[in-house]
Amino acid sequence: MGVDIVLRSEMPKAIAGIEQAIKSRMDEASLLVENETKLTLSRPGKGRIYENYIYEDASGNMVFGRTRNVPHRASAPGDPPAVDTGRLRQSIRREVSGNVGLVGTDLDYGKKLQFGTRKVAARPWLDVAFREAADRVIEIFRRPWL
Repeated sequence: MGVDIVLRSEMPKAIAGIEQAIKSRMDEASLLVENETKLTLSRPGKGRIYENYIYEDASGNMVFGRTRNVPHRASAPGDPPAVDTGRLRQSIRREVSGNVGLVGTDLDYGKKLQFGTRKVAARPWLDVAFREAADRVIEIFRRPWL
């Protein structure tokens, strides 16, 4: 019996550890952005005060509805949307698939608020929240990997 030297690569184990760390960090980062988005959508508005509910009819015209119990201060153009019912904030979801994390809403008016329409100026909210969380997201991915 001689002396044997065995060389074995631990690369598959290291890659598996890094892939798990990526998934874990993406989950942590997307949760952070989700929470920051909900905080952004919780801030009071700086725009006009409305005494009545305002709706958009099927033709795209703004229609005044019944009187509110409590007046609503809307958001100003360029500011995140002000809370009215909280429906947008409640709809915020996140999803992580591999090395991709998604945060957003499936409500159609979320997109209209984010980017605006030809009749209403944008009330950006998702990119505002991400910029607010960006440094903390970067720190999550800068931690040592193994």
